[in-house]
Amino acid sequence: MDLRKWDARFLALTEDVASWSKDSKTQVGCTIVHSNRRHWASGYNGYPAGIDDDCDSLRRDTDTIHSEVNALANLTFSPEGATVYVTKFPCRPCATSLIANRVARIVAPEPDSSSRWLESQTQALELLQKAKVEITIWTK
Repeated sequence: MDLRKWDARFLALTEDVASWSKDSKTQVGCTIVHSNRRHWASGYNGYPAGIDDDCDSLRRDTDTIHSEVNALANLTFSPEGATVYVTKFPCRPCATSLIANRVARIVAPEPDSSSRWLESQTQALELLQKAKVEITIWTK
């Protein structure tokens, strides 16, 4: 099995999913793939269901749901042992959710040193390592 080929396929899908976000500054996608690679769920960052995506009165930083949380909400299978593909390295709260759901592996770019999320991403990396979640840093 050529794992890198599968990673490239699911990351391409995840990048497409990220483009569905209406957040013009930060578009993030997530795809959770069952170990059999036949079942998957995706999500992107955005406002909760039922809230108009064009609403100007909401705060982007605090009122949106992250892509990982949306993907977990869209699951129709257990994420235990699954691989998670994310277009940006997870923040600490998202990493905590992924650990609690017993995902086995995360494929993502390394934490972004220029991002306002760097501290949270660094904490997430430490948590994921403590939980023994396999981390594959993706470089194109």
